[in-house]
Amino acid sequence: MPGEPSYTFRSKFVDPDFRNDPKTKVFCFVCQKDIRTAVPFMGHAVFGCIEVVHPEDRAVADRELAPADNVGLLPVGRDCAKRIGLEWFVRPEKEEAK
Repeated sequence: MPGEPSYTFRSKFVDPDFRNDPKTKVFCFVCQKDIRTAVPFMGHAVFGCIEVVHPEDRAVADRELAPADNVGLLPVGRDCAKRIGLEWFVRPEKEEAK
């Protein structure tokens, strides 16, 4: 569509469910359920947390997106990561090693 921005990074709609009310500060950005153990996955959320950027394209998204559209890395629960596809997420320890 003319006038719509064109991005070169891969992203995927995550079908978020914002009906839950998290009770802690650590919760899955997709389903809003609390994560009570160690954070299993991190996802680069964009466009108001409705899409996730592929880990290999994070630098491209950082360059191309306006700050208001680029939410950054957020925790994701194991069930949501599996449902969306594990290839779209990173393990927190892998991110810290960079």
